[in-house]
Amino acid sequence: MKRVDPNSIDPKLPACIEGELARLPGAYVIERKGRLFLKGKNGFEILLERLCEMKAQWCALVEHARRWRTKTSSKSSPC
Repeated sequence: MKRVDPNSIDPKLPACIEGELARLPGAYVIERKGRLFLKGKNGFEILLERLCEMKAQWCALVEHARRWRTKTSSKSSPC
């Protein structure tokens, strides 16, 4: 396990990684068996690819819910 320089990471991942590193003080990126992980200071670790996939899925769900709410809020209430 070794710390990784964020500048040497796949260009698709930095936006997701930078956001998480900024949000989690003391977190850093490590490399293990050729895979990159985000490691928090409390020992929490998550595969960076998985973190970014989960974040993208969450954003899609929130956007879908926002659009649905906007669409249904314009209808008159039955009460």
